[in-house]
Order: sequence, then C-alpha cells, then structure tokens
Amino acid sequence: MQQVPPAAAVLMESIRAAGARRHARWDDQVFASYCQQHGSRLWEALAGEGAATQAGSVTSYLTVVAAGIGAGYLAQEGDAPPSLLQGLLGLAVAWLTRSGPAHHAQIMTSLWNLADGARREAQWMEQYLLARLADFHDPLRLQEQAAQLLRPALEPQPDARWQEPYRVETIHLAQGLPSFLPGRISMLTPSLVRIGDRRHDTAAGVLLTAAAAPGAPQAAACIGRMPGTHEEYPAPSAAVTVRWGRDHVQVGDTRVPLPLMACEPLHTLALASGHLLAVVANSQRLWLVQPG
Repeated sequence: MQQVPPAAAVLMESIRAAGARRHARWDDQVFASYCQQHGSRLWEALAGEGAATQAGSVTSYLTVVAAGIGAGYLAQEGDAPPSLLQGLLGLAVAWLTRSGPAHHAQIMTSLWNLADGARREAQWMEQYLLARLADFHDPLRLQEQAAQLLRPALEPQPDARWQEPYRVETIHLAQGLPSFLPGRISMLTPSLVRIGDRRHDTAAGVLLTAAAAPGAPQAAACIGRMPGTHEEYPAPSAAVTVRWGRDHVQVGDTRVPLPLMACEPLHTLALASGHLLAVVANSQRLWLVQPG
C-alpha cells in the first residue's frame, strides 16, 4: 500500500473533514482508500512540479472523490455496482501525470460532469460508457469522446432488404460475464441489445452494426455488463415471416442453418434492421443472423 507523505496527509485530512461535514452519506473508508491508492501516487508523481502544484492537483482529484462519495457514486467494493466515476478516477492519475498542471482542474471538472451527467440519464448510458472506458484516450476531450462512443448506439438502423445470402455469427456473452445465463432479449436503444440474465438482475449489452458485406468484420460485439433495467426501446419488428427451429431459422422461404445450435431457442428477437437474434437454454452464445 502506498505510504502517504506527511504534507499530503494534512491536505487529505482537511478534504476528508470538509466532506464529512458536507455529505450525509460520507464514508471515511472509501475516502481513505482513494487517498492511499491514488492520491498519494499522484502527489509523488507531481513532486517535481512544486508544492503548490502538488496541492492544487491533489485537491482537484480528491474533491471529485469527495463529491462522488457524497452523491453515492463511490462505495465500498460489493456495496454497489461499479460506476463510471469509479472507472474514470482510476484513469485520472495517469491523465494528470502526463498532462500539464494548467489543465488539471479542467480535466477533473470535465470528468465529474461526464460521470454525473451519465448517472442522471438513462441507466444503460452509464454502464455503456463504463464498458467503453478503454476508448477514452484524451482527458481534455472527454465529453466529445463520450458523444462519439454513444452515437453508434443511438443512431437508427436502416430497414433491411430480406434476401440471400444470409450470414450467421455467434457472440460469446461469457467473455465479459463469466457466469452469465442468457435470457430475454430486448432493445435499449436503436442499436444496443439487452440480453437479460436468467438468474441475476443484470444483463449483457450487444452493439449492433448495419448489415455488412461478406468477409467484413462481425456485425455485433458484446460490450459487457448492462443494468438489470426494465427500460426498453420499441424497435420495429422484421417485415418478414421468421420461424426458428432446433438448428435453423426460416426467413421467408429461405432456410438458414445455425451451426452449434441443437435445441429450440429460449428467446428470440427479429428486427426490421435485418438482425435476427436467439439464445438457447444450454449455451452462453448469442446467435445473430443477417442478410448480407
């Protein structure tokens, strides 16, 4: 565990005391953890910048931590699902270390505004951005990067042309959720699929793309955990007759074999965008069929 330097300890105690006075749901243990794991590391990383810079930057960081504790966004491990603020704070020390001190307050303000705004929006949005955390590269453009990441999930999908050939893909949902048992399939946005867990109040998210040419990258990707929410987007249904069998799907007059499927689907969804989705009881896969 990182040793907290004496000068840093005095500063951290002053922020802790102010937070405890200001916030009814204050948690000393969570604040101490951030001080020891991140605050002291940031203090040491900025040692060459001078005492005033050290104090200012660590204050900016820990002030956001204090606000997150007070708002209920940061809690002891196991007490609440991971939050976007928690994920961003884990990246912030490296961002501040490699950024000029003049930008530190701006970075932390932008970080807080993004995390707070996502938490106040639809439940899926915070978890979606948390799942895409590795795609935040520029701490001075957090809001713009978030907008770019959200765009594919929010843009409507064009209606499909239901014609051969059909391409079949399987997506392994267990890659992000090892004990996941796929259940009901629904839409959170025009392009974001929610697959519920049959045992737990959670879900996997799968981001769809438009129908692609043969040989192109796969048309969907599991992006990780989604909240166990009842929010749904009323996606238009497929304008073609779809009948599922034990090892195939009949799309109009076309029979499409489904490799690795050996039982009737448990849940299915047929979208006007050309995405046909299915899960079965004894597999962690999602089957996706598209005209391609």
